[in-house]
Amino acid sequence: MVTVLLEAISSWWMQHPLRVASLLAVDTTRAMVQPLARRHPLGLALGALGLGVLVAWTRPWRWVLKPAMFAGLWSQLLSKGIAHLPLESWLAALGSVDWQSRPADSATSDKPQGHQVKKSD
Repeated sequence: MVTVLLEAISSWWMQHPLRVASLLAVDTTRAMVQPLARRHPLGLALGALGLGVLVAWTRPWRWVLKPAMFAGLWSQLLSKGIAHLPLESWLAALGSVDWQSRPADSATSDKPQGHQVKKSD
């Protein structure tokens, strides 16, 4: 179950538009921060503290975690979950359906539905 969930999230993230931007941000940050960390570790620690205060003050999780961002995740989870179900469960589900029964409304709807005109006296 966990592997299905991880596969679905992974394939969703591979297709997400923010993936490219996040990879670019990670590479840029790594290229800028590594030399700075070697020369000024205390300055880097103070910068991290300032960034933490900024994140706590702006609360980006309120505007980043929108339902539109996760729109494709549910379909990925559903398709991966269905793909991993054994064939026997599909056959059992199809076998349990009563294909001969008709809804109660269809018995009364055999009569043609016409427009009735009211006669005036």
